Amino acid sequence: MLFIDFSSAFNTIIPQQLICKLDQLGLNTSLCNWLLDFLSERPQAVRVGNNTSSSITLSTGAPQGCVLSPLLFTLLTHDCTTTYSTNHMVKFADDTTLVGLITKDDETHYKKEVDLLTTCLMTKKWPPCCCCYISFHHHKGGPKSPKISASDAVERLVVFHKSCCSLEEHLHNQQGRQPYLLAVGRQKSKIDSFYIAMDKHLIPCQANRSLGAFDELF
Repeated sequence: MLFIDFSSAFNTIIPQQLICKLDQLGLNTSLCNWLLDFLSERPQAVRVGNNTSSSITLSTGAPQGCVLSPLLFTLLTHDCTTTYSTNHMVKFADDTTLVGLITKDDETHYKKEVDLLTTCLMTKKWPPCCCCYISFHHHKGGPKSPKISASDAVERLVVFHKSCCSLEEHLHNQQGRQPYLLAVGRQKSKIDSFYIAMDKHLIPCQANRSLGAFDELF
């Protein structure tokens, strides 16, 4: 079993992308428009005791504590499903569990499922903050683990860098490591440009979307 907890899941929801997904799933147009209006231009303020901050307007993410938010994120991640009948995925809000039936020590389908899930998470920019893999079977040589977990893939291949910070300082602090993709933007859900980082040098990606940038990396 692979347990995944997404990082700031509700904050990664882009209303326009969500509405497109809901439309593909066949939701009523009026309901889609209502949800778009609900998630767009939301005033937000912080109150501590008798003190209240000035309000700001948000048009990304879904409200924390809202009963709709877990359902909306689950629908947004609808594309992350299993391919093989021996595997099953259970999702609730920002928690996902991938369960696989392994017989005769053959983990081929489960490992492929993990790879597909990893690709889905990276291309959709839904980075997990925590992953845990548990195996309940025994075989010679000790327990095996997937070739690469979703969190390992994100950590090794994708690095987010805020556009307001220095790229030179980022490169200076990097130790020798394999080439990786540097995603630069104001926040993880708003990437402005991609770079391939190699030997403390940056190579600008021609693509401005994550999937195209991955093609250039590999």
